[in-house]
Amino acid sequence: EAAASHSRLIVTVEEHFVAGGLGSACVEYLSTLRSRPQVGMLGVEDRFGQSGHPDELLDLYGLRASNIVAAVKRSLDS
Repeated sequence: EAAASHSRLIVTVEEHFVAGGLGSACVEYLSTLRSRPQVGMLGVEDRFGQSGHPDELLDLYGLRASNIVAAVKRSLDS
């Protein structure tokens, strides 16, 4: 609740499907509060999973630190 009242953006990052994950739980909780910051949810979109080296998978799904920073900046600019 404190984070929501002092933030204009909350971002969750998950190494699995976005739907039904931490971001969804955060949005559900935030909907009960008076202060409702924008929420960005990053993770694997609805597609078949892949196997591989963790670094390759982070690249494939756009979950490298540089991708996360870029997504946060885009959200803050909008």
